[in-house]
Amino acid sequence: DTYTKPPPGVDQNLTIFIGILTIYEKIEIRECLRKLYAHNNDALARYLGVKKSPVTIRFVLGLPMDDYIDKLEEESKMYGDIVILNITENMNKGKTFEYFNWFAKHREDNYMVKLDDDTFIHLIHYYRDLQDLPRERVYYGNALGYKDGTYTYMGGAGYTLSRDLVIDIAGSYWASSYVSGNEDWLVGRRCTSCTMSALQVGYPAVKILSMTLTRI
Repeated sequence: DTYTKPPPGVDQNLTIFIGILTIYEKIEIRECLRKLYAHNNDALARYLGVKKSPVTIRFVLGLPMDDYIDKLEEESKMYGDIVILNITENMNKGKTFEYFNWFAKHREDNYMVKLDDDTFIHLIHYYRDLQDLPRERVYYGNALGYKDGTYTYMGGAGYTLSRDLVIDIAGSYWASSYVSGNEDWLVGRRCTSCTMSALQVGYPAVKILSMTLTRI
């Protein structure tokens, strides 16, 4: 195969992990997204002039009902793109934080993306966006303000965290003691807290940056 030279200034060592949070029943959506991202990831590899794209995409699920476990494991063996978290499938009862824990233990990527299964990222554009950002203390998404104005959080359709922030959140007492509540609000609250603490001790603040996502 012939690969083009990468555009000037592009960091080919930047790595991104995209976890698409979904549930077992959305089989057809996963099939559609596999095809879309396979084409999109190939285009990114050609754009960068590399054989393999630096973006890894996985579907992230909790443990389904017993009737579905065998079928989900079969799908996982067939495609190799499924992460089954050690938590019962749920919404706002710990799935997001279990995903953070899994990433912190198993991945070394510069950035982790949490994405809904009805949202699509154009990988070339997104890779170029992340190129220009620091590799640490980055919280990037569709910025929304909490109702009392005390902090900013990213809409749950999709957002990105630098690896150091994922590790910070995953290892915090705050996350381990979480029981229920809007997880995306709480991630924003934690990042705001990190910023305030950092400024007090002279560390760089968390960079809270906004982007636009397309829902499908």
